[in-house]
Amino acid sequence: MKTQSKLQKLTSWSTVFVALMLICIAFGSTAEARDSKESADARGERVKQDIETLIGHCKANEIDKAAGYVVYRGRDKSRRWKAVSDPTQTEDRIRVESACRQVNEVASKATKRNWVRYFTDRQSEGMFHIWKIRFDAREAMFAMMEIDGRFALADID
Repeated sequence: MKTQSKLQKLTSWSTVFVALMLICIAFGSTAEARDSKESADARGERVKQDIETLIGHCKANEIDKAAGYVVYRGRDKSRRWKAVSDPTQTEDRIRVESACRQVNEVASKATKRNWVRYFTDRQSEGMFHIWKIRFDAREAMFAMMEIDGRFALADID
């Protein structure tokens, strides 16, 4: 009889323990999900600020400054997708000028800018941080990559 009583107490304590563990796991997962969402929101805001900076440099035709916000996509494999453009290099400068023409086509004359959606997409080149933006009646997707703590333009669709 004593053995059965001890077994019942042990079973009830283990049930309580398992229930507490499940509660902790559930609340911990919710907190982690909330924290990662807040991080994504903050990251999206940083991407947005860097897009705004790039648009400003392109609109003002500040190619040297815009270069720091355009991903290098040239022939040098050690720099490709890992560095920003260098405005002192002819190949880089041409790429930045082209990127600014694209940016200006969609953004410079727009009277309204609506930030529609932020999301990320991992590709072979790296992680892309993408903002879908509506400029008046046109939409564009700015694909940015984080390089040295700043987000630089990799592509516009």
